[in-house]
Amino acid sequence: MAYNDQRTNLVYDYLYQDTQRVTSFLSEFETHGVLSQVKSTESAGSTESVKTSISGGVKVAIVGHGEGGQDTTTSSELKDGAERTYDPVLKYARSLLDFLSDQEMICRDLSSARIGQFVLVSGSLGIFDFKMLDIIWDIPVFRQMAEAAISSGLEASFANLPRPQQIAAKAQANKNAKSMMDLIQKLPNTVQARISTNEDFSIYSSLQSNGLIGSTIDILLKNGIKVPGEWSMLGILDALPDQGDEPLIDENMISGPFGSLLNTFVPLARKFSGRPPHAFGVTPLLIFRAVVT
Repeated sequence: MAYNDQRTNLVYDYLYQDTQRVTSFLSEFETHGVLSQVKSTESAGSTESVKTSISGGVKVAIVGHGEGGQDTTTSSELKDGAERTYDPVLKYARSLLDFLSDQEMICRDLSSARIGQFVLVSGSLGIFDFKMLDIIWDIPVFRQMAEAAISSGLEASFANLPRPQQIAAKAQANKNAKSMMDLIQKLPNTVQARISTNEDFSIYSSLQSNGLIGSTIDILLKNGIKVPGEWSMLGILDALPDQGDEPLIDENMISGPFGSLLNTFVPLARKFSGRPPHAFGVTPLLIFRAVVT
């Protein structure tokens, strides 16, 4: 069940929240920024007072007379107070969802969405932490399996060559597979999320590990890579599916020998651990699902 614009009693289960970005967006809509802390103070009290008066007089012949008195007041006061401190950060996610929906700033149709627009997509969710691959590199049999998979993928490109050329190309593919494995080991470990929608759109995202509620190892051991249920992602659209052979490096930004090196490195890095050519790229703000009642 995706996010519902109507204000209902639906409860949302958040798997991911980029608090820094969510706070940044909310602060743009408030004059004094966003609240960092809310305090609520309550007090009740009662006061009781008792006053006692004593007076008297005496007459003395010829001299005259005299009088005396005493007032005594006794009071008691009882007070009971309580102070509660609230963290509004926990409400930022729902506040941003409701605000963007009220202002009609969310696009729900990826086919018409533009770069830099808020988008909300729903579908099947997969999460993978590349840090888990560190385990594979240290186990020879798994490393060999990975190299064989890479080599097999490279062999598909020369399947139609004559037999002698295939033999030479296969030897080169095995050599390239080892080099690619060395390259993959050097790439930074990232946590990635993929959403596949009912409209057959594919969405690629990188997650900040401190934004995950829970751990990736718990997700893997419980579900595998695919997380059951229908999940929604609110984010900023920042990449469209590739259109043909578009260059990944702008020569006007970087050139020379270093630019040539990046032109070789970047496509390989993206091919093995980046956005697939057919996928949209979204910078995620929230990943959540409706709690079923």
